[in-house]
Amino acid sequence: MHQGYLEPHNATAQYNADGQLTIWCSTQAAFGARDQISEILQMPISKIRVIPLEIGGGFGGKIGVYLEPIAALLSKKSGHRP
Repeated sequence: MHQGYLEPHNATAQYNADGQLTIWCSTQAAFGARDQISEILQMPISKIRVIPLEIGGGFGGKIGVYLEPIAALLSKKSGHRP
């Protein structure tokens, strides 16, 4: 069985030249997501800002990060704004 949330996982990231990372995502745990992203990307927590969006119901399925680190790396590599 898996949770039946209404929208898929999503993430948009903006990595600035000063090293500040902002991520918009549908998460149930913004601070937990920030901690996980910090650990995965080996970045200081102070450089990461997670902005939670509406989740439409998550039932525990939107606590872990999946797309967020990938979106962050793509933003850094491309150098483009979201």
